[in-house]
Amino acid sequence: MSRVPAEVLTLVHKQLDEIARALAMIEPSNPFWNSLRSSGMRVGIEGWKFKFRVDFGAIVLSEAYPVTPF
Repeated sequence: MSRVPAEVLTLVHKQLDEIARALAMIEPSNPFWNSLRSSGMRVGIEGWKFKFRVDFGAIVLSEAYPVTPF
């Protein structure tokens, strides 16, 4: 994560806060959770892609990489 610019990390944290608030409104029994746990979640911000997995109430970063322009 040290390669990711600090300003991008700040934006990622803000985005994750919003995502976490939205996820908190979804009932634990909703089938959405099985799908999210199996497929993960991706977020693109300022030329960077971040891949997360969701494990029982925690959003865990699994990858971060810059996007190469075409």
